[in-house]
Amino acid sequence: MKRFLSIFFPILFSNTIFIMSGVIDTAFLSHYSHVHLTALSVSLSVYMIVFVVGYGLLQGMFQILAEEKGREINQQKLTNVVSLAVLIAAVFSIVAIVLINNTEHLLTFFQASDTVLLLVKNCLMIFSVDLVVRLCCRILTIQIQVLDRPIIATYMGVIFLLIKLPLSYALINGVAYFDIAPWGVYGAVFSTLLGDSVMLILLYGYIRGKAIFKLDLSHFSFSYELLRRFLRIGIPTALMIVIDVIAFMAISILALPLGSIVIASHQVVASICSMLYILPAAFSVAFSLMLSEKIGAQQKQVALVKKSLSAYLYFCRHFMQCITASSR
Repeated sequence: MKRFLSIFFPILFSNTIFIMSGVIDTAFLSHYSHVHLTALSVSLSVYMIVFVVGYGLLQGMFQILAEEKGREINQQKLTNVVSLAVLIAAVFSIVAIVLINNTEHLLTFFQASDTVLLLVKNCLMIFSVDLVVRLCCRILTIQIQVLDRPIIATYMGVIFLLIKLPLSYALINGVAYFDIAPWGVYGAVFSTLLGDSVMLILLYGYIRGKAIFKLDLSHFSFSYELLRRFLRIGIPTALMIVIDVIAFMAISILALPLGSIVIASHQVVASICSMLYILPAAFSVAFSLMLSEKIGAQQKQVALVKKSLSAYLYFCRHFMQCITASSR
């Protein structure tokens, strides 16, 4: 139980911080301009639909590292797993950046106004850079959560939020004292990029300082078997998550013909409702990590019990999503 709580609460708080960053931007922009809030909603929808695919693919690294930890992972195996994750993230980032920056025709088809189209296009350029930064953060966070203390990732998230909150407010609304003009939605997106960049530096510095892992590509030994294991876990997870995200994020794009006020209202509701997913998601990840460790240690009976609990929590999560969708 102690092991479960040491995993569950840090992941719960980390997920809360991640969701809170979006809620903060929504709150600030709702007082600035509904057009800019619409641009944030649309650009965030495009970004998240693409990003969660990469997030899901990296879940393969999470599961494999946990299993290998149960078997007392060696340095060579760790190098292969992390290096493969970096390779997959790099290839995915290239494809994702191309997709993100070629959505103009889709938005035009759904009758986005010229103002919204311009704002979204510029926001997606910033999000393209943030995508790479956030995937790198995910790779480092997985190593800390599995191989070290998960609470460290939460501390980094708190630092991100402390940077994000004042920076987002200042860049969105401007600061007359420092002659900073209001940036609107650009300020919200750019503050996210800066916060993620600082968190990436801190995560990397911590891993190097604690000598948890030192990436050395010269010792990387490519294995098709490891790649199959990686994708066998990552692809179904990515598909599951992207279906969940599309269910409510894509509404911002589909509702473009209805106008900015409708989309802005949807963004406010979506930001609040996303808080419902935090608790079951944290349960699911915590059980998944412990399950993989038990499988690695060949404690199959305990693993089967945890697997059934994980499946039950997954069902509860989707049940809550159905309730949320029907209420809207």
